[in-house]
Amino acid sequence: MTAGETLLKITDIPFSYSLLAIIMGVMGVKFEGVNLVLLIGTAGVLGTFLTATDPVGRLLKSNLKAGISQLRKKDKNPDDVKWGFAKNAIETRAIGLEIDKFVSMFYLALILIVFSSAVTNFPEFTDNLQLYGDDGKTICDNSCAGIVSVIFSGIAAVFLAIVGMKSWKALKYNVIVAGVHHRGISSEFVTATTIENMSRAIEQNDWQTASEWAKIIENEIITEKGKKDFNIESVRQVYRPLYEESISIQTTAQNILNNNNLNATFPSGEWASINSTTLQLMIKDESLIEKLSTMYRKISEYNEHPRNLELQIKQIIQQEATKFYGKHVENVRYFFTHQKGGSSPDLLDCLRAGEHPSKRNVEPYDSRYIELQTTDMSQERVREEGALTDFDKLWEIMLNRVRDETMTTKLKNLAKEIQKSNDEIKPIFEERINKQWP
Repeated sequence: MTAGETLLKITDIPFSYSLLAIIMGVMGVKFEGVNLVLLIGTAGVLGTFLTATDPVGRLLKSNLKAGISQLRKKDKNPDDVKWGFAKNAIETRAIGLEIDKFVSMFYLALILIVFSSAVTNFPEFTDNLQLYGDDGKTICDNSCAGIVSVIFSGIAAVFLAIVGMKSWKALKYNVIVAGVHHRGISSEFVTATTIENMSRAIEQNDWQTASEWAKIIENEIITEKGKKDFNIESVRQVYRPLYEESISIQTTAQNILNNNNLNATFPSGEWASINSTTLQLMIKDESLIEKLSTMYRKISEYNEHPRNLELQIKQIIQQEATKFYGKHVENVRYFFTHQKGGSSPDLLDCLRAGEHPSKRNVEPYDSRYIELQTTDMSQERVREEGALTDFDKLWEIMLNRVRDETMTTKLKNLAKEIQKSNDEIKPIFEERINKQWP
């Protein structure tokens, strides 16, 4: 049943027809011709009026609010928030449907009263209630019909009164239960599962089960269970992964700054995954989100440059070596010979780090020489005296160009900024994990 579709749509029209039919019967009006049209039209107007204005329902809601206020006064330690939600719950659809049941009871009671009055005070009305057999003999005359009608109306009225009083008392507590439900919906301390289960119970009109869920909601509000569960999930899905990534960022920054490894790239996968989904909503600290966004924006900027820097340095090596040696050089290699063979540091990495290749050797060597790789893919070993000295001159030229024309300085400064941001953010992750508090 959707919002706005209540029992009033079902009860108002039948009530109107029943009431007017009894009144017109008392007046001796025959239901035929114009009189029938009058009955249909008048009853339709009355039913529509009752549906639109709902006077009985409004009166019952007002009385129910007064009853809730009385219950609050009896509460030795009243919770204003709880009772406030209870009063507001009277206007909800679930309670509205319950109130409509009492509207139906009121209509039925009124019909019984009017019917009994008509039977008792207007003998001519009971003429229409007499029963005849197939042979035309009277089975129950108007006196009999009147007595039977009054007896059955009385029994129905008593039963209706008993059910109504019990139901009205129960409705007051159902209002409180509905209030707890709405309080739970607006509370961060209540788990989503509890709210879903209670909503399902209310939708099925199972107020007994709903009242049990209401107790659970009140307990979760006291113990802040929903928030604790949220904290645990936020640590598991957000803070711990970001903390582990911040450790990797710290290691990468140290590698870049201490070891001049500008070829290294910062990790950013965890933040990219979190930032692109609803997991980001678990981070309640707006300033932390801003810090993370700033740091990872710098990381993205840094990670775009190592590849470009590599191409730039490679081009400088080719240009300067070709000019220096007077031949088309594709690459230059600085070789160390050992008893076990030889080794050659990557010249590109040396220039990127600003460290001479002679400092990259860690084993005792027998000799050193320079190898030129030309554009036709041939290799030439330069062993003559002064070759290493000449290379040192070439090294200074290439290193100066790398420093002047590439982003090595900017990348190091960017790495420092990333390290500083990470140093500010990492303790926040540690605190969240230790306290499990967003």
